[in-house]
Order: sequence, then C-alpha cells, then structure tokens
Amino acid sequence: MCRIIMPKTKTYHHGALRQALISEALNIIGKKGVSAVTMRGLGQALGVSRTAAYRHFDNKHDLLCAVAEDGFNAIADRYGKIVEEAGPDAQTTMAALGRAYVHFAQEFPNMFRLMFSSELAGQARKPSLRAAVHRSNLVLGATVLQCQKQGVIRQGDPQVLANILWAGMHGLARLLVDGQLQTDEQEQGVPIMTTDKAGTLQKKAGLVLDQMVEALLQGLAPKPADSDAT
Repeated sequence: MCRIIMPKTKTYHHGALRQALISEALNIIGKKGVSAVTMRGLGQALGVSRTAAYRHFDNKHDLLCAVAEDGFNAIADRYGKIVEEAGPDAQTTMAALGRAYVHFAQEFPNMFRLMFSSELAGQARKPSLRAAVHRSNLVLGATVLQCQKQGVIRQGDPQVLANILWAGMHGLARLLVDGQLQTDEQEQGVPIMTTDKAGTLQKKAGLVLDQMVEALLQGLAPKPADSDAT
C-alpha cells in the first residue's frame, strides 16, 4: 500500500503571516505585475495553505488594499516627522514634503505603483485605506494653510491647492520610477523617448526635483494686486 506524504506547511507567529503575504505580493508585483498576484500563489510561495492566507485577507483586493494602506501610512509618517522637525518657514516645510514624496516612490517603486493602480482605483476601497490616504492629505493641506498665512501661497481652498502640488510631484515621481525621465547623465533630466536608450528606474532625482518644487511653489505664489484704474 502506497503511503501518501502530504507537503509540510510553514507556521508563522500571529501577525507575521500577514506581513509575509504583503511582502510576497510586492515581490510578485515587481516581477510579473499586479495581475499575477493570487491568494493560492501567495500561499504556495510562502509554504502555507490558502486557508491560512484567507484568515488575514478576504480576497486579493483586500490584500492589495492592505499593501497600499501600508504605503500611504508610511508617507504620512514621513510627513509627520518633517513637520515635527520643521522650522518656522512653511514654504521650506512644503518643499521638504514634496521631496519626501518623490524619494518614497524611488525607494518603494512597486508599492508606489500599486497605490495608484487602476486595480484599486476601479473598486471600492476599505475605510482603513481611505483613512491612511486622508492622513497624508491632511498634512499637505495644513502646510498649505500655513504658507497662506505667511503670504507665500495664494488664497483659496488649502486642500485644493495641496492637490495641485501633489499632482505635480506625483507626475515627476512616476516618470522617475518608470524610467521615462533619466537623470544619471544630466541632472536636469532627459526624457527617455528622445534617446535610443532603455529607460531604467532612477534612484536619484537630480536637479530636476529641486526645479519642480520651486516651479510649483512659484506657480502658487500670490498674484500681484491689480492696479486701480484711474
């Protein structure tokens, strides 16, 4: 009579499997894309049963939301540290927040891409993910408000103006992590499509980051008062 040997499964301490699933999902995303992530595949990669994975996440979307939530909380934590250590100049603080956003994207490109992927944008998101996004947005809005009080950013809804600043920094971050803007040879950046070279993820932003921050802040500076008609 043949004896059937069942494959052994690994055991994880409470909470460790959740983080392992998130880490492995990011690993798969980096190699094959979001579509390649499956609960079964994650369980096999980690040597655990699919049932064990489902104890932490209801489905793939739930898992992806958790990955994105970790990312937004990480950005909010970085923002919080900058504000905590900031001096009195709100414009300097805002510039530091913009740089921190781009640096996060360069440090965690796979997570960054997922955070703003169509897979998450096209479906309902968990309250905890929305709360994490709100955390980082609040810091930007509050810093814009301080800039307004100091007269370096025009009047208007602080959150709307913060969204404009975020959009500019996000665009630069995405170009850098997708290899569309190369900064190795020329610090001010070279669009890869204007060359015959292959684009690579840029670990350093170069001078273009400082120029982008300066341009955005100058663009939102108060407008000179119109001269009175005489």
